[in-house]
Amino acid sequence: MDNQEDIQFPSPTLFSETSSSAPPVTRRSFLGYGVKAGLGAAALGPLLVACGGSDSSSSSSGPVTIQYAALTDQTGEQAAEINKFNQMNSGKIKVEYLELPPVATDQYSKFITAFKAQSATPDVVHIDVTWPAQFGAASWLAPLDQYASESYLKQFWPSAGSVG
Repeated sequence: MDNQEDIQFPSPTLFSETSSSAPPVTRRSFLGYGVKAGLGAAALGPLLVACGGSDSSSSSSGPVTIQYAALTDQTGEQAAEINKFNQMNSGKIKVEYLELPPVATDQYSKFITAFKAQSATPDVVHIDVTWPAQFGAASWLAPLDQYASESYLKQFWPSAGSVG
């Protein structure tokens, strides 16, 4: 992948223009794209970037893979957006949907275990509204301000910017 302009989003009007001199997309740099793609679907709620334990780069033999952990998709909307994004970016970026357990305490345990182990996945998470402050304070989540403005984030999450 030569530059970030090669990446296609289902709702491109929601995203800022990228520079034509941008560096190749790595797994870590794509986290911002994952956030923007997720934020483009407002129904996803509090979407945050998890701080992974490694900085894997994309190889020329296949797409960058981003793991997105979220609640069960009972409406099919998340799956449809992920499929649309994957089709638009075939061979470049692939988003894998990781379904979280239906019980909040089980989700919490799963995240705590992964974050304490500094697991490289999931890359992007949709978490309960009560956890961002705790996870942010522990540096388990990356700030979103480099990917989207605070005013943009507040459209989806009014307390954006006051976490961690």
